[in-house]
Amino acid sequence: NCDNVDQQYVLYLYYYISASNYRRYMNEFTLLGKTVGNIEIKTSESGTKYANLLLDVRRPYKNKEGEYEHDVISLTGFKNAADFLENVSEGSMLTVKGHISANSYTKDGRIFYSNSMIIDRADYVPTY
Repeated sequence: NCDNVDQQYVLYLYYYISASNYRRYMNEFTLLGKTVGNIEIKTSESGTKYANLLLDVRRPYKNKEGEYEHDVISLTGFKNAADFLENVSEGSMLTVKGHISANSYTKDGRIFYSNSMIIDRADYVPTY
C-alpha cells in the first residue's frame, strides 16, 4: 500500500521525470511504487537472466470515497535490471523506467496481441 508516499518521493519523481522530458514522445514509462510479493529471477533457454515482479502504484487521483486506488502492474527486467532486482526485497519503494513491448502471435488463424512492460532501469527511492 503506497498511501503514505510523502512530498519527498513526489519531488524525487518529478526530478526523475524532468531529466528525461526531452524524450517524452518516445515509448517510455516511469513508475513509482512498492514491490509486491517475491521477485522471480529466472534464466531463459538462451541463457538470458530476467526478473518478473509486481509493482503497487498509486493512482494520481482519489475515488468518490476520497481514497487513492492502486494498480498492481506486472513488469519484466532483463540482464542488468534483473541483476539489480535480484537484491530487492518485498515492499521496497522503487522508481522504474522502461518501455512497452508490443507482441503478437497467431493461433488457429487468429492474430492475438499483447503488451509487456519492460524495465530498462530501476532504482531505490532515497529516504531523507
